[in-house]
Amino acid sequence: MIKGLHHNAYRCRDSEETRRFYEDFLGLPLAGTLAITETKTGRKTAVLHTFYRMDDGSYRRSRKDLCYHERSQ
Repeated sequence: MIKGLHHNAYRCRDSEETRRFYEDFLGLPLAGTLAITETKTGRKTAVLHTFYRMDDGSYRRSRKDLCYHERSQ
């Protein structure tokens, strides 16, 4: 298992496909999700952030997380 990693963010087309890769292939369990429906300026958007737990238990707030963004068109 990957033990730790500084924050990384990537865009993906399909969050479910990304989840399968990180959980099933790499062994990093999904730790949480965050859906964003509006930007700070009030513009409507559809973004899903997914977070995967590292071997040391870190994710999200610890700055050691993998975060993927799926954006609807």
